[in-house]
Amino acid sequence: MTSKSNHMHSGWSHLLGQWQRDAVAWLALMALLTAYRVWLAGPHLADVGLAQGLHALWTGARFDSVLATLVVIPTLALAWVASVTGLTLPVNRMRLVLLAAALGVTGLLYAANAEFVRVLGTQLDQRALAVLYDPDGAVRTMIW
Repeated sequence: MTSKSNHMHSGWSHLLGQWQRDAVAWLALMALLTAYRVWLAGPHLADVGLAQGLHALWTGARFDSVLATLVVIPTLALAWVASVTGLTLPVNRMRLVLLAAALGVTGLLYAANAEFVRVLGTQLDQRALAVLYDPDGAVRTMIW
């Protein structure tokens, strides 16, 4: 093998290793998001029936998969760029930063949602968030 083919082989091995780490990160995010969704929806599954409850969990899993994918796309792309160019890029550091940010933001949103459910008996959703975009104050006036 030539020097160039050895570099390409090691580049592909490195790329596949990075993508494997991204797959593990994606699966870990999915597990966390699914566990939270089941924890939050679990007590209400009997009220809506098994079929409707499973459908709601499936719909939520599709949404969660989009979120998890958005978190790993930057490192997937950066690993590919590093592989193609031969540059040493901080893919692992970027992955850790993105995962920490995703877990931090998700944790805050889930804590707020859990408190919202505890106090008001419903999830924090677009109706509740309408207060944030209420330029004429109509939603706030209606609520209070």
